[in-house]
Amino acid sequence: MRTAKPKPNADRSFQLLGLAWAGEETSILQKLASALLVEQRADGGWGQLPTMTSDAYATGKSLTAFSESIAVAATDAAYQRGVEYLRSTQLENGSGTFEAGKVAFDA
Repeated sequence: MRTAKPKPNADRSFQLLGLAWAGEETSILQKLASALLVEQRADGGWGQLPTMTSDAYATGKSLTAFSESIAVAATDAAYQRGVEYLRSTQLENGSGTFEAGKVAFDA
């Protein structure tokens, strides 16, 4: 898992989570978190793929990976932008946004 070359957001997020749960060194977790942080969009969210817009699913996964791995603090500006993205796009029924009908597969 440490040497995997993740491409989509899900792979990056779950790599960070899995290695954190396995007790990986902090320096490795921070490197993986940095790679995920650079994918943050101007709107504060993350997309499932580079070609997809930001959505609640990818953003929530990214924030969860940061939190669980303790690689990015909840007080970090990038983390807070992600939280604000979720708040600003939350629908009245409490659900979030995503690109309906699209499946995030990396070909």
